[in-house]
Formats: sequence, C-alpha cells, structure tokens
Amino acid sequence: PTTRQSMFTRAAFDITDNINVYLQYSWNYASVYSVDNYTYNIANISLKPDNAFFPASVAAQIAANKLTSILIGTMNQDLGVFGTLNNRTTRRFVAGADGKFDALDTAWNWSFYFQKGVTHSSEHTTGVAQRDKYSNAIDSVRNAQGLIVCRVTLTNPNSGCVPWNLLGIGVNSAAGLNYIQGGTSGNSMSKPGQASRVQHFEEDVYAVSITGEPFSTWAGPVSIATGVESRLEKVFGVSDPDSLRNNWQFGNFLPNFGRYTVTEGFVEAVIPLAKDAVWARAFDLNAAMRATSYSTSGYVTTWKVGATWTLIDDIRFRGTRSRDIRAPNLADLFAAGTANTNTVFDRFNNNLNTQYQGAAVGNPALKPEVADTTGLGFVVAPQFFPGFNVSFDYYNIDISGAISSVSAQQTVDLCYQGNSIFCPLITRGVVNGTNQIIRITTYPLNFVVESARGYDIESSYTTPLDAINSNWGGNLTLRFLATHFIKDTSASGIPGSIPNVQVGTVDNPAWRWVGSVNYSL
Repeated sequence: PTTRQSMFTRAAFDITDNINVYLQYSWNYASVYSVDNYTYNIANISLKPDNAFFPASVAAQIAANKLTSILIGTMNQDLGVFGTLNNRTTRRFVAGADGKFDALDTAWNWSFYFQKGVTHSSEHTTGVAQRDKYSNAIDSVRNAQGLIVCRVTLTNPNSGCVPWNLLGIGVNSAAGLNYIQGGTSGNSMSKPGQASRVQHFEEDVYAVSITGEPFSTWAGPVSIATGVESRLEKVFGVSDPDSLRNNWQFGNFLPNFGRYTVTEGFVEAVIPLAKDAVWARAFDLNAAMRATSYSTSGYVTTWKVGATWTLIDDIRFRGTRSRDIRAPNLADLFAAGTANTNTVFDRFNNNLNTQYQGAAVGNPALKPEVADTTGLGFVVAPQFFPGFNVSFDYYNIDISGAISSVSAQQTVDLCYQGNSIFCPLITRGVVNGTNQIIRITTYPLNFVVESARGYDIESSYTTPLDAINSNWGGNLTLRFLATHFIKDTSASGIPGSIPNVQVGTVDNPAWRWVGSVNYSL
C-alpha cells in the first residue's frame, strides 16, 4: 500500500502598482509499505554436532563420521517475510516579491525570494532477526534435565534466550520469534524486527534576478536576464542501536551527516540579428553562462549557445551547444552506508570464497559530472492546417566523470588486476591463521563515461469540434511523442573495460512513444 497526501496555499498582495509580495506554503506526506521475501540462508549456517534439534538418525551419522559441524541452508520460513516501511514528510515555505522599475529609458522586472524546505524521513525494515539473538537461539542443546535450551543459558540462566529450530516449518513458538526479533530495551527507536533510521533534510535558498531589454539591434530589442542564488543543503539523522552495531540480518541503517553550500551567478541574453529579411522571417542568437561555486568541489562554469531561425512563418529551425553539469547530492557525498555481510572470491587467495563485512558509503571528494550537449531540430506549424504542429530534435550527449560505484567483487577483481585506486577499499586480517579479506568498503567515484544519441518527435493537433459539426461543443487535442535511441552506452573508464551497450534491451528499447487524446468542454 502507498499513501500520499498534499496541501498547497498561496497568498499575494500588491503593495504598489509596481511591487507584489507573496507567501507560499506546501505540505506533502508519503508512506510506502512493501513485503519482500524470506531471509534465506544458502548453506552458510554452521550447527554444532550436539544441536538438540537433530533427528536421532542424523545425530548418529554425525557421531559416526566424527563431524565437528554441519552446514545447512534454510528459507527461515518461521521468521516470516521481511518488508520495508518508509515515511516522508516535506514542508516548504517561500516568501518573495516581484516588481518593476525604469532605468536606461527602458522597463525592467525584478524578483526576489527565500525558500525554506524541510523533509523528515523514516525508514524501517519489518520482520528481521537480530544476529546475536539468532545465533544464540539456533545453538540449542539439552540441559542436565534433558530439556532443550540455548547453550548460552547454561552459563547465563538469565539470558532470556528461547531455542529456535531451523530443521522444519511451523516448529517454532511465538516466544522464540519475539526473542529473535526483540529490540534493545530503553530506546524509543528499538522495536521488534525493525531496523530504523530517522533523517532530517533542510534546504535554504536565496535568489534574486533582474530581466529587461536595455538596447536594441537593427532587428529588435535585446533581452537580458541576470541573477544570483545561494543555496544550503544539509542532512542529519539517528539510527537504532542494533543498526549501529550491524546486528540486524537486513537493514542496519546508518545516519547521514553532511552539508554543503552553493553560490552561483548567471547571465542570459537573446540577441535578434534578422527581422523580416529575405532569408529569414527572424533569426535570434541566445546565450547563457552560469558561474557556480560549491563548498565541496570548488568552482565550475556552465554555458549554452544557441540560435533560432524562422525561415517562414510555418517553419522554424533551432540548435544549441552547451556545457552542463550534475553536482553530487547529499547521498553521493555523505552517505554513512548500510552495513552488510556477504561473500566474495578472494583472487589473491586462490579464489577462496570469503565472508566479509561491507559498507557502501559516500565520497566527499566527488566532483560534478560534466556533459557536452548538442541539439538540432525544427518545428513545422503549417498555416494551411491550423492547430497542427510537429517538431523533430536530434540530440548528442557525452558525459565524463559520471558518478557510479562498483560492487565488492569488482573492487577485489580490479585491485587484483592492478588498479591501485581500489586496493585501499579492502581491509585484510588474519582468520584461522590465514590472511583474509574481512572488510570491503565501496563508494561512488567519478569514473564512468556515458554517451547518448537519438532524436525526439512531437506532434499535436487541436481543433474546436464545432468546426466539424456546429452542434458539437468543446475542443479535441491529439498528441504524440516519441524518442528513438541511436546510441546509449556507458563504460567505466577503467583500462580494459567493455562499454555497456544499452539500446535495444527490455529495460531500454530503441523506441519509446506515447499518444494521448484529450477532450475539454
């Protein structure tokens, strides 16, 4: 089930004929609960030979073969399925003003606003066991009276441990389930079977801009817009005690802490170069530049240069060339990660299948992704067919330094192949007298190269129905949009890597389209 609620309100007031002030407030809530699967184990649980739940025939074979342990696998069906419950509440407040003034014998418009956005999120798993209690409960033996008890109870009678039988379905008690999924007492975030994290996000924005037409060329007025913006982003949170010590089978959320600021200024202009000429009904250049300073990654400049050429009233051509960025967000930079336990093949140890503790964390040293984008297209709106228009736009996008992460196994493999950047992410220690991997950390890096090429088609037709039949009312609109991917690839940027060709797959078909019919009255 998914629940969404939202509210928006706005009030505005004209102080003078040239100044308007306004206030906005919005509130949004979303809750999503989903059921996942059983917390299954694949032949990686070791039971000691004196486990009380072994059938007599199995116990006899263990003794005859002098086994010191037995490896088993289980779906853990008596634990039930685990799920996730995520809640999010966002409040946004905006205060601003718009106005007009005259300068340089021309009219100008100005705008200022302040925005405060606050998001409160909570994430929970449900139906998950705690590692230490699960280990205690499945290590069950018979006491001096022949009763089945947890081995830990023999030395600690007040442990509260309830034996848990892995060898069957429907063979365990509610008391055993409560013990295995029990929360840490004395903490408001600790609930049975729930790994939890609560986080608080804030965004503050100050922005001011001015637009006007300070002078004209032979083809018409030049339009200019300029402005400055300052933005603060931050996150902090708290997790339950068992998550902090990696004690849940799944979840183990860690709270994120971090902040960054952005200050940027921009200028944009539209410059007409032709008007009602023999070769053009209109020809305009447009350009923009944005100077941005990030507290985390430093200064970057983005820009755009383009042109529109109206050959006749029915046909307009357009093109742009731009340098664009996507800056790393709070999660990319400051994610504390979610702890997990898994296995990898240790290439340095004859491919030994090794269990390790892992963590996927953020990387404060990330830089913005950089893209070079080219777009070329045209629009046709024939006067002999009123209400109809169609556009075609070709695009080519090349991204360098795209942000992505590699898996734990890829980290080991790349280190083994000599890519030294990945070796510090692997921690080793002595286990049973052997130097083994005990921890692997993964985090995002600017190392992916992506390229996309294709074209977009859009067409629409709107007509009043009384043009078809005088007795009909309302308007009919037909609309069609399509995208064709010529190229869509990504490569890791690591020597020897093979580009991932993504066009023509189930997840990314070569064609995507949508059509709609709308009637309004």
